[in-house]
Amino acid sequence: MKNNEIVWRTIADAAIVERRRWDSIADLAFEAGTHEQTTHLAVKKLREIGAVTKLGRGGFSVTSPDKVITLLSAWRNLTSSRDCARTTVNEVNKLIEQGVRLTGALFDAAVHHLGGVNTIADYSHNAVYVGHDGWVGRTFEPGDEITILFADDRAIEKWAGVASPAQTIADLFATPGWQSAEFRFAMLDKFVPRRDWEQR
Repeated sequence: MKNNEIVWRTIADAAIVERRRWDSIADLAFEAGTHEQTTHLAVKKLREIGAVTKLGRGGFSVTSPDKVITLLSAWRNLTSSRDCARTTVNEVNKLIEQGVRLTGALFDAAVHHLGGVNTIADYSHNAVYVGHDGWVGRTFEPGDEITILFADDRAIEKWAGVASPAQTIADLFATPGWQSAEFRFAMLDKFVPRRDWEQR
């Protein structure tokens, strides 16, 4: 993932749980694990579209979690060899046997965030997330059974088994098919259920 995506994901995941205020760019950079200059530029883009508003002494507040998630989703690219690889389930099993850090599959994460029972749609293709140790320097067996997505190590550690809600929504947006769209709509209904001016 690009660092601006990591910044936007960090802001979106916080806003989803009603944490909208950041005291400084430095605080956000520390939590996201990104450089302050990169973080500043990512927040500047959000200010340009009215997703955040600047506060005194360098802080800011999120005015539209929906816009943050929309920007993150629109930026996500699951066709780039930099961020993903299509392979076989056998290859993923090898990673597990080697002790590589994996985070739960994309649709499984959506089901988890929606309550643990799939009431949305069946799906055949899935995607799993790996950190640096499961990605860098590896050549994956060619296949079309599953997609491996590269995630930053801090996310892999924080997610504790399933990708965060904002990451899940963004990756569902970048995944073709009506199933992914239905899961994304359900996630948005749950985590961004009201128009912003109706929120406290």
